Amino acid sequence: MSESAERSCSPQPDESATLSTDGSSELRFLYDERQSRLLSDASTCCGTDSEYESDLDTEVGHCEDSWRCLEVPIIEDEERDLRSEEPMQRRGLWEQWFSDVAMQDVDDMNHNVSAEVARQIDLDVPRTRPESLSEAHRMTLRRVLLAYAAYDPAVGYCQGMNDIVSIFLLLGFNESASFRGFCTLTSSCCPDYFNPSLEGYMRDMRVLKALVGEFATSETEQALKDLDLPLHAFAAHHFLALGSHTLPLEAVVRLWDIFFAEGSTAVFASFIVLLELYMPKGKHTNDGGEKVEAFREAVLHGITDDLETILEYTRQLLSLIPSGTISSLRSVYSEMPPDDSKLQEH
Repeated sequence: MSESAERSCSPQPDESATLSTDGSSELRFLYDERQSRLLSDASTCCGTDSEYESDLDTEVGHCEDSWRCLEVPIIEDEERDLRSEEPMQRRGLWEQWFSDVAMQDVDDMNHNVSAEVARQIDLDVPRTRPESLSEAHRMTLRRVLLAYAAYDPAVGYCQGMNDIVSIFLLLGFNESASFRGFCTLTSSCCPDYFNPSLEGYMRDMRVLKALVGEFATSETEQALKDLDLPLHAFAAHHFLALGSHTLPLEAVVRLWDIFFAEGSTAVFASFIVLLELYMPKGKHTNDGGEKVEAFREAVLHGITDDLETILEYTRQLLSLIPSGTISSLRSVYSEMPPDDSKLQEH
């Protein structure tokens, strides 16, 4: 699935778009103006981050009303059908999106996998969803990861891949289908993430910062500023493992329904929703690790108890992000040098 097809299902009106909820309130956005301004500001943001944030705060302002409007979700019949499916029934639904990439024969390709890559895979396989994967699952997981390392030796293996592949195995996909599903999902939602420099991930954190400045409420923005931590500290699990490292299987499957259908835009939109709903507000501890952990625990509890709200808010926020925005912003930010000094594990 190409990036250009991310938002093909949402028509773009000539002048404005309306998000209706209970019939008594509407939200109108000037799509062309908003998209043009966002990209124009990004293209000149080679100065400081504060200069870019200042530009984004002008003219149209924040989407404060969007979060007050998200009360009565709009669910299409097709979405109701997806929601009623059990996780194991996703096999038929998802395979329509899988790429045709062929899995190499692992036994024949083992010589193309370095000893260090194989060692890291062997370390991570036993600790991947230890409460859920059977021994047969682990054998297949190892083979799929080795196959990918042989398929893309420039990347080899990175942590996070194991968690993503494990979801396909738990849903009953065979070795070949799990490989194709992994390739499809990561190429669409995690482009250039899995390399030692995390170049694509850090680029997308810049994109995320721009989108948070445009679509999050001022309260959430202020909370992030008060916490004084980079966005990637909070977003790592959601972007690098697409939620598969920490979230329950059902929640991951329901999120991936949207990720497969909508691509990267859904990853950004769903994380902004999580920030809005679960970012700690008010006074905080001074320990950065505790701040991140508090957010992750709040997300875990929230997504367990209120998954429908998260998904429905995500669908509505998707309708507010113009088609092509993610691709365009990525093009801008890929030209900026990465700031590795801010990349640290939390």
